[in-house]
Amino acid sequence: MVNFLKKTLLSQLVVFFNQRADEQTILKKKRLLIETQEQMRELVNRVEKEIGQENNGLKVVETNYIGLGGSNNLGFFEHKKSTGKSELITKIAYSQDIQREKSFLKWHQSQSLGDMGFAPEMLASGDLSKRNGIDFLTTEKLYSVKNPTEIQVWDLYERSKIGVGFFSEEFKNEPLLEGGSRIRNMLVHLVANQDVNSGKKYLSEFMEERVALLTPFEKSLRESKSALLEFYESMKETVESGDLGFVHGDFKTANMLKDSTGRLKLIDFQYYCKGFREWDLAFYLSKKKKRFWHVFPFYADRLESDNERRRLAFFYILAVLLHPKPEKFLPLYKNKIAPALIYLKMNNSNVYKK
Repeated sequence: MVNFLKKTLLSQLVVFFNQRADEQTILKKKRLLIETQEQMRELVNRVEKEIGQENNGLKVVETNYIGLGGSNNLGFFEHKKSTGKSELITKIAYSQDIQREKSFLKWHQSQSLGDMGFAPEMLASGDLSKRNGIDFLTTEKLYSVKNPTEIQVWDLYERSKIGVGFFSEEFKNEPLLEGGSRIRNMLVHLVANQDVNSGKKYLSEFMEERVALLTPFEKSLRESKSALLEFYESMKETVESGDLGFVHGDFKTANMLKDSTGRLKLIDFQYYCKGFREWDLAFYLSKKKKRFWHVFPFYADRLESDNERRRLAFFYILAVLLHPKPEKFLPLYKNKIAPALIYLKMNNSNVYKK
């Protein structure tokens, strides 16, 4: 049985998504067009059949299409089992946008992590349209959390450490994360990149772009650039293999959902990589509306070394600078960037050591 949230979806469903630009991309936006209810039923039946086959005949009694947005998907199916509750959810996406996520969730599922798991239970996957390269991925349904507590976020961050095991077993056969957006570029060229020269080049270009965008703050940004480059060089000189681990990449409240027991789990595993784990906490803190000193200490105090704490401040500054708006930059600089720079520069030459 298929229900639609809006009557207009019965005749035509158009889902737009932004596709990563490359040499072979003709259009920056493409669309999936489903013209009839019969075509939608065909897709739903295919997904429900796969769910049943992979889960000992699990019966889905109702499926709804929902559009939750996001640049990496074409929408979702929400499934109800015989209990009448929505307990499963299926992501629909182009193969290149979902393959890495499917691989990681398959590995996570195979580990039988129990309470230490940090990703949703994977229930089924497959292709919806080989001709159009459209796949689906079905997992347990998770539920939104508006304001996770500091303890909950820290616990989730700690549990995600286990993800590093994926790289030793499966990652060698999977495509590497590619650049293309601001966050992807940051992850590829700085968080995961271990070549100091290319990292310095990216960092320098990143800061120059901010100078061009925020010309009234040129002096402060150039000073920030010098401090960040100096720290980056000292940081790279002391990196050891143990400093690198699993990075989710898009560690933010919108991607933290709770399962039926109330435990937080992460979703959207498109950006994961092996690199400096502090990026995840830094990115999360950069999204908070509070000042640096109001959010930083709780997490910094729980990190094991001064190296980790300074990397957290370093990546926090860069995360804040990802999407700056000129008209709002002054308070952003005063309340977030400037105090983080002060922390970063405190006795840097003497403190940043093993």
